Amino acid sequence: MNKNTLLAIGWPATVLGAFVAGEFSTPSSSPKPTEKANIAKVLSISRSSALHRPASTITGPTLRETRERVIAITEISESDFEKNFGIQRIMALSDPCHRADLLLSVMQHMDSDDFLTVIDDFLALGISKQRISEYQQLLHTWTKLDPYAALKHSKENNENHFAEKFILETWVKANPSAAIEWAETNFKGIEPNPYTQGLIKGLAPTNPALATQLLESLPFSKERHESLTFLIDQFSSENPETGFVWLASITDESLKKSATQRLVTALATEHPSSLAELVTSTESPVVRNQALLTLGKILSDNDFDQAKIWVSTLPLEKRVFATQGLVHSLVKEDSANALEWVTQLQHEDGYQALLISYVIAANSEGVFEDSLTQLANIENNEFQTRQYTKSLTDWYNVEPEAALEWLNTNEVPKNSRAYTLDIIHTKQRKYASRTSKK
Repeated sequence: MNKNTLLAIGWPATVLGAFVAGEFSTPSSSPKPTEKANIAKVLSISRSSALHRPASTITGPTLRETRERVIAITEISESDFEKNFGIQRIMALSDPCHRADLLLSVMQHMDSDDFLTVIDDFLALGISKQRISEYQQLLHTWTKLDPYAALKHSKENNENHFAEKFILETWVKANPSAAIEWAETNFKGIEPNPYTQGLIKGLAPTNPALATQLLESLPFSKERHESLTFLIDQFSSENPETGFVWLASITDESLKKSATQRLVTALATEHPSSLAELVTSTESPVVRNQALLTLGKILSDNDFDQAKIWVSTLPLEKRVFATQGLVHSLVKEDSANALEWVTQLQHEDGYQALLISYVIAANSEGVFEDSLTQLANIENNEFQTRQYTKSLTDWYNVEPEAALEWLNTNEVPKNSRAYTLDIIHTKQRKYASRTSKK
């Protein structure tokens, strides 16, 4: 990701509730007997304190009240509270609601230096599934207070970038330019920049246009694929029309196709009828053609007969792409009939891609002769050369004599013939060697 690109592109997420902080804990866990007694004690302290304060000032426990509650429940000394707010004893509580309640209370009174101490002591406990949401809660609150300090500490104490990405996810919502600049200037490795994932995840719900530009700046990679998920999740929960407007805005054609395939798949379950109409009417050719293919495949998998009816009603220039989505099912049903579906579209843009899909489907279904016959009509020489060899060797593995007869009686490109014969001869030598040893 280029720094100049990012800078040219241009509040925090809700604090996790008590039930979120304990979402990975066992639901049936209950306070230990001593905890129950201490909790009852602290509840009476809290009620008494609240009765002596004006209602307008009750915005959360004071530091004194928080100290009393933590000491009462965890049984730590006052000096231990002053040292690190009793974080390790708080985390040792078995009830997730009480852990979250005390954690939220102490965080109100922590400054940036306090977070340094508390998070170090927290990390010393080890990060388990039970603690991951509480760790995120600490990072989230520290980010609101001092994102630079939070990022510096996390970068120095983590190797997998989890914490930095989470902090950037929070910070970028409040200050996109500063978060983007930090992400670029603090990554010195080989692209793709892992910090970009945190930026995209944070921006997807609030600024999808900027998130998309950041996504397009990533090279083709696992990180790009994973980051696209954040935007797919966002738009699949919205009106389908909104999602298609977003798809049309993507400038990278490869990314546009991938995003279309994934969004149509996500929307198909919730909006099957409206999606079919939207797919055929969208103006972007790349989006429309990929969406037709994807929807054709989905409908074919769910109700093949209805899929055929829908596809057959489409204009030829659209039908050619939708047919590509159900061609494998057509071949499985009847290869000859499938070929009729394909050849009637031979004058349409997209026919070559459809024919390649047919050849691959026929080969995978064991209809080798049909697959090989149509290869002669493929204009992509690289695919043609590779597929002749694949189809013939696949056929040879099943019916050696039939495959060799077809090879010897039909015109096959020179390179494909040579590659195929080399593979077949190698198989024959290995077979002869095994036979002679018996």
